[in-house]
Amino acid sequence: MNSDNQKRTLYIFRHGLTDWNQQRRLQGHSDIPLNEEGRNQARSLIPFFKDNPVEKVFSSDLVRAVETAHLATGAAHIDIIKNFHFREAHLGQVEGLHEDQIVLQFGEESLEKWRSWDVAHRTYALPGGESREQCNQRFHKALVEICNSHDFSVAAICSHGFVLRRLFHFLSNETIIPPMIANCIVFKVTFDKVTQQFEVHL
Repeated sequence: MNSDNQKRTLYIFRHGLTDWNQQRRLQGHSDIPLNEEGRNQARSLIPFFKDNPVEKVFSSDLVRAVETAHLATGAAHIDIIKNFHFREAHLGQVEGLHEDQIVLQFGEESLEKWRSWDVAHRTYALPGGESREQCNQRFHKALVEICNSHDFSVAAICSHGFVLRRLFHFLSNETIIPPMIANCIVFKVTFDKVTQQFEVHL
């Protein structure tokens, strides 16, 4: 691959299943490992990355993402580059709670505002957590940094469902509401080093 190419291709995917996913408990920054189904989901991506080889593998530093990145990309020969900024949205006081518990403790309006795509709710955060705007700023800044400072044409990034859905909405200039992001689904994102712009291929 030509390292002088001004285009970068990123294959971005969500980690595999955890017990908290199955229990519908919100994880956020809580460091929950994959369960066996999640490991199998990660391994199911091996053919994809065999057909679409990558030169760099980046990951959220949370264990469920790092393990997924290793299993999915067969990265024994590539060091996983861990990045705190690729973590899930920080959910503050609601981490570990089921959605029904959140409604009981903080009210249904709180959950609706946090899920909302309305521009008026960009800065809304659950108690002690991050807003959509804060998530987008940290993730986007880190994406630009790795695309400009690392030498690659094609790379993989393993991250998390909430933060990725918000990121893809942000990268589309808030014109597209992305679908729910299932475990171990791969999305292609391209970056132009000349324009410093991303394009999401949903």
